[in-house]
Amino acid sequence: MLFALAGAAFFLAGARPQVASKPEDVRHALVIDVSGSMATRKLNVDALADLELPAGHSFVRFELSDAVRQPGGAHGEDTDYARLADVAADPRINGEIILVTDGQGPVEKLYAAVHPHRLILLRAPRPAAPDASIAELSAPTSAVPGTNVEVRATLRCDFDADVPWRLLEGANEVASGVQRVRPGVPANISRAYLVPGSGLSRLRMVLGLKDDREPRNDEATVAIFAGGKRRIEYCTEAGIPEETDALLGMLRADAANGVHVSSILPVSAVQLESVDALIVNNLALPQSGASREQTRALAEWVSKGGSLFMLGSEGAFGPGGYRGSPVEDVMPVRFRPDDAPPHRTLLLMDVSSSMNDPLAGGETKLARLKQAGVRVLDSLATGEQAAVAGFRERIRGEVVFADADSPVLVNAVEGLQAGGSTHIGTSLQQAVDLFDGAAEGSRILLITDGQDVENAGEDAFAAISASLDARSIRLDIVLTVDEDFPWVSWLKGANTHVWSVGDAGFEGLLDTLDGALASGDQEWIVTQPAPVDGVSVALPRFVRCALRHEASVTPSLSVTYSDRPYPLLARRQLVGRTACLCTNSWGGPGMVEFWQDDHFQSELASALQFVLGNAGRTNLVLNRTPEGAELVWTGITDAPEANLRLEPAGSARLDSPGRWVLDWPEGDELRVFDGERLLQRIPLPRAVPAELRVTGDDEVFFRVAEEGGIRVFSSLDSWKPRRVTESAEVPLDLTWLPALVAMLLLLTGFALRRR
Repeated sequence: MLFALAGAAFFLAGARPQVASKPEDVRHALVIDVSGSMATRKLNVDALADLELPAGHSFVRFELSDAVRQPGGAHGEDTDYARLADVAADPRINGEIILVTDGQGPVEKLYAAVHPHRLILLRAPRPAAPDASIAELSAPTSAVPGTNVEVRATLRCDFDADVPWRLLEGANEVASGVQRVRPGVPANISRAYLVPGSGLSRLRMVLGLKDDREPRNDEATVAIFAGGKRRIEYCTEAGIPEETDALLGMLRADAANGVHVSSILPVSAVQLESVDALIVNNLALPQSGASREQTRALAEWVSKGGSLFMLGSEGAFGPGGYRGSPVEDVMPVRFRPDDAPPHRTLLLMDVSSSMNDPLAGGETKLARLKQAGVRVLDSLATGEQAAVAGFRERIRGEVVFADADSPVLVNAVEGLQAGGSTHIGTSLQQAVDLFDGAAEGSRILLITDGQDVENAGEDAFAAISASLDARSIRLDIVLTVDEDFPWVSWLKGANTHVWSVGDAGFEGLLDTLDGALASGDQEWIVTQPAPVDGVSVALPRFVRCALRHEASVTPSLSVTYSDRPYPLLARRQLVGRTACLCTNSWGGPGMVEFWQDDHFQSELASALQFVLGNAGRTNLVLNRTPEGAELVWTGITDAPEANLRLEPAGSARLDSPGRWVLDWPEGDELRVFDGERLLQRIPLPRAVPAELRVTGDDEVFFRVAEEGGIRVFSSLDSWKPRRVTESAEVPLDLTWLPALVAMLLLLTGFALRRR
């Protein structure tokens, strides 16, 4: 009887139910990991898209990085496995979910997103070339000059390889070697580094494995700050004897200062990173090696905690070309006096056919000319008026003077079109005639390539020059070529000024224009003795500026001229600190006597102490801990007794007196505040992106996933696609049950016969 039942069970095992209606097609999700760590394996993975499935089965393709997207979406972000929940919830997917990945992410997110029995992890095909990475590079963030510190590195590689490495400080090699690395096994390197003098040192490790397929994880840096002397970058005009500079002498007399003199302005984050304080002494922007746009990095440095002191007259503030630049926004004064008389400016621009010529980058001369026009309009102060005129054979269209902020002016610049020939004499005479009667404080700014085809003659230009002088109209000629023209020499009046792009050619138009605009601010320099509050000696030279009336600004000294006070010495507390001295630190006997006054010396010393207060001081040291990081107080004053605010984000929790705990910060720099007071700027290591630190497949990830019930495949050759029922995440397949019953009946029958 039992044998008969077993036979029936085997018959049932081979049977399949017959369904009258046609079953719905089974759609499986093929999810391709397109995160940063998979970028170099894209070609190998793309071949999976051509996989053929049995009849009734098909793939719906997705891409996964920080989100699930359709194919062709954003690549290169970090992997967020939790987003697979969006695929599992897609009503189109009634089959299994296949994820092609390298496992560079937290495995626990998979379990929260998809039932393990529905998910298949398909290991990305092995690439042909190796990838070595710097998984970690570390060193103390702070050290004493002249001591040795340990620099540690951890290397990884997904192939068995000898990996060459170099440790550099700037262009100088500190150490080098070759490290044997095996797949899945981190290799450690440790070297001693002798900390030089005070300031910031950045060490950079570079890997040099041949045919390395991923260059983005071959370089990392660490920063070591050495306390000691303040690193003061002292930028001043070339050719001034150092022994005549009173401020330079004061700074060098303080043993705590390390002063580096230069005539080049540091205007990049890299250049400013090792600077504790920057002093700009009468170094005009056009002579500084920097452009107006580049000074934005300097202003941002101040806004993040840097210290800046500007002084001078003809090479500083407005006369030095800094008016309207980002630097002006962070200073305690505005670079134009409040009582400056309103000017009328006529911008006269050559729009002959030559302005249609292309420049090296593909931009036309006319496009660059329009940029220059906008630059001029941006330099205008509130209350001033201006007009824009293009000329060819004569001035084109109607010329209308409007307020500096009027959109009419910008529209006039944008509406310029090039064509025709250049008649400078006729057009310039028209421009002069646009000013009615005496026009003191008026200005014509002429921008041209100088190629005059009219040839009006010397007499015509001499008459124009005489008219300019008689009506007190200033003429600035900006030549976009490096040539001498007869008509320029015929304009011999005192009010005519010529500016040439020189060897820079048309590409140098904007920088040349900045010089021309700054020259107009020279009128704010006062060269007659003026009294200063509390100082017994008159000041022989200063530049008029306007004090900002803000809570962050503290005036120290003022100078009186024409019964009006002007700021001479002032400071401003932002996140960083700025101060200004609106006069020179060298000059004749009168200037020397002024600098020797006791009251002036006292006020200046106070301003310098303010600017240099945080420069080069180590109040806090950042250390790694197993839980993240700690900040330890090393300042000479009492430690704060509250949590500390961090920038770019977050806070440090007070753990014990003088110690705070925090997560290890990201970014290039950590700024630490007690309330609004900046305590420390701490440079951070520049690590390899997290997804690129572990190369190849993460073996632990796949092992843990498999132990948790997730199927892990190296290929889909043995995969048998199946449907997932709507009622459960576990695929329903009971075809094995009759066979199991048959086996049990057979075994029972044999057991009974043996009795």
